[in-house]
Amino acid sequence: MHSDIHTPKSDSTSVSSATFNIHFTGLRQDVDASQATIRLASLFKIPVEQVASLVALQGFMIKKSVSEGIAQSYRQAIEAAGGVCEIQPEIQQLQHIPVDLSPSMGSGETTTIEIDHPDGRSTSSVNQSESKPMAKIRHDTEPNAAELKDQINTKTWHFVLLTAATVGIYPLLWLTRHHEIFNKVTKKQTVSMPIIVFLAICIGISLALNGTRNQTGILVFLATYLLTVILYLVLAFRAKRALQEYALNTLKIDLRMSPVYTVLFTLFYINYCINDIPEVLRRQQILTNQRPT
Repeated sequence: MHSDIHTPKSDSTSVSSATFNIHFTGLRQDVDASQATIRLASLFKIPVEQVASLVALQGFMIKKSVSEGIAQSYRQAIEAAGGVCEIQPEIQQLQHIPVDLSPSMGSGETTTIEIDHPDGRSTSSVNQSESKPMAKIRHDTEPNAAELKDQINTKTWHFVLLTAATVGIYPLLWLTRHHEIFNKVTKKQTVSMPIIVFLAICIGISLALNGTRNQTGILVFLATYLLTVILYLVLAFRAKRALQEYALNTLKIDLRMSPVYTVLFTLFYINYCINDIPEVLRRQQILTNQRPT
């Protein structure tokens, strides 16, 4: 059996049932930044380094769907510690959605959540039951942290073994196969096919002249080999920057990548960081007291 559900717009929500989201937006200008960071770390019960990451995000949501009283308590505690936050009404812009009400779909379970107040009090609130189709609709709108990992689908140790087995050619094949996926997901034109073709020419010349005794051949070999190394470094650092911007702007996580490892391992390190993005997001959600997706 199908039924059409009509739900009211957000402007008809009663005051008593209105909920708010709390966004941490940075540090107050009139306080010492280091002292404020320490006090906020103590307030949030997270490491000081994590507070610095939240400051860099400029608008990270630290609490959602809370009452106005709880939101004001958070604001007072955060501002007293030296931070700045914004309280925004949670807009429930529901649509006219056809829902299958057949018994096989089932209904969601009612769960109890403990809300920790900044002043030390603790209260319980209950999430309303929701149907599985509605939960899936909301989940599908959230960014997928594993999107890039799943589409490229390359284990780093496989990458290393295949590179050794192909005498260094596999990274070029990896770029050829996955550069369009990387560009599309990160929304950055990091690698283009002409660059890959030029890199392939350099690799081909260096392999052809490897072991030559001719002085001219040796010079050409060294020049093409050096150019290949430089191109790999440039591509690795461009990919590093695109990956960090994608993680920050789309997934709202601070993906820390080492410049030293980028120099030493180039594309191997890029692939490792791509595979590590879901785990970085999970750790950040735990540290900021959010439910992992």
